[in-house]
Amino acid sequence: MIGRALLILVAVLSLMTAGCISQPTVELYGARVSGISPAGLGVTMSMKVRNANSFDVYVRDVRADVVIANRYRLPTVQISPNAWLPADGNTMVVVPVVIPWQMLTPLIATTVGSTTIPYTMRGAANVVATRAMRIDLNDYTFDQDGKLYRNEIVAAAGRGFLGGP
Repeated sequence: MIGRALLILVAVLSLMTAGCISQPTVELYGARVSGISPAGLGVTMSMKVRNANSFDVYVRDVRADVVIANRYRLPTVQISPNAWLPADGNTMVVVPVVIPWQMLTPLIATTVGSTTIPYTMRGAANVVATRAMRIDLNDYTFDQDGKLYRNEIVAAAGRGFLGGP
């Protein structure tokens, strides 16, 4: 047990002396309607995660809250990408979101006259900092704004309500 703790301490110190440890940055890349289900309208939100460190970072869990049109809070999303972010690189992480059917009518009604619908995605990710040492770093937070195209939402909602493809 002491040997593992010492090894972790040495790893952290070597990472700190090799350069600053940088928190991975998250940039909202886009969002698209992805399908229709009994639960509601599926939307796939893509995030580009930048790991500027000289070591790989493993993303275990991501928790996100999405608010559409500044007033409609979607159910919290929890995913486990279980993916390595390569050192000094970008990785796309996909977050599937569902807009419940009972929320679609008021959402469409309150956004009449707009071509886009704004949304905010806030959350946190739990990561492991290196492959070899498995140093846990939890709750890297992100807060991103984006837009959905209203016509996509309206068209997909119409297919869902009318039972079309």
